[in-house]
Amino acid sequence: MDPARHQAPSSRHAPARQGFAFLLASLTAVLGGVAFSGGRSLAAAGGQDPAVGLRDWAVERRGSQAEVDGDVLRVSGGKGWIRADGLFLDFALRFEFRLATDDASGAILLRIGQPSLPGRWPASGYRVAVSRSAAPEELTGAVRAYGAPLRAIKLAAGQPLPVGEWQQAEVRLEGDRLTFTLNGTVVTIVEGSEPLAGRVGIEGTRGSIEYRSVWVTPTGSVGCAALPRPDDGDAAPMTLARARHEVRPLYTLDALERKVMGTVAVEAVVEPDGSVASACVRRGLDPDLDVQALAAAKRWRFWPGTRDGRPAQSTVTIDMEFRLK
Repeated sequence: MDPARHQAPSSRHAPARQGFAFLLASLTAVLGGVAFSGGRSLAAAGGQDPAVGLRDWAVERRGSQAEVDGDVLRVSGGKGWIRADGLFLDFALRFEFRLATDDASGAILLRIGQPSLPGRWPASGYRVAVSRSAAPEELTGAVRAYGAPLRAIKLAAGQPLPVGEWQQAEVRLEGDRLTFTLNGTVVTIVEGSEPLAGRVGIEGTRGSIEYRSVWVTPTGSVGCAALPRPDDGDAAPMTLARARHEVRPLYTLDALERKVMGTVAVEAVVEPDGSVASACVRRGLDPDLDVQALAAAKRWRFWPGTRDGRPAQSTVTIDMEFRLK
């Protein structure tokens, strides 16, 4: 094996449960008894790449009611949630929302992981409150992470939002930092949750909230074209980085059901402190599994490479295997 190449432990899983989650590309699903047509994007026409509209919504926990009217999604409370197709790691989510009732309360779910059982809440990810409530934990912009503590840099504060007025919001996720901006003002910054890849979802708790113009813009490159490389101008011999802490990539349910197996080659730049500064997919396998492999690689830690006896930046390749038992 190339000394700069690392073989990750295989991500091995038994075949997936059938019928656990279903996509709505051309179907009409029932969420709490109200039809929700998920085959269309919720993004208004006229968007520009690389922003993409969210499509193929699936019901993960019944209880809320959701319906689409034109380019507006209306979610009414009942403690349920839906999620869109596609995995994201570092990205900006932009959307408009309107609190339709005095008791409106819900949330945007980000980087959400697959629940352990059907009908449960996400196993990982963030919950960003969208609400009329004045309670600190439910004020619009309040953030909590599923299964992980957070470090607050700036916390949401202020008065409850008015009913019936469209608000503009952006949530930006970069590494372990989440920034929530409301109507052009940064209101929340938190750090601390592990940067796992996941999906985008919407939760309904009570009352009614409307959403429109929902766009996701990936902010990190998956492919290797944009990966910064260490400076090779120094001709001194170099000792390559060695893995100290390895993280296995996670299978996605869809890939399990399709029985996708193989290897994703991830190229990573290792800093002198042993952390991964940047990573990209040199050889891919499946779009969602590529993102999962990239997320795992960014959490690896290394004994750094050295030059002239001192820690130095270096490049390594990690082979992430996906295998079914």
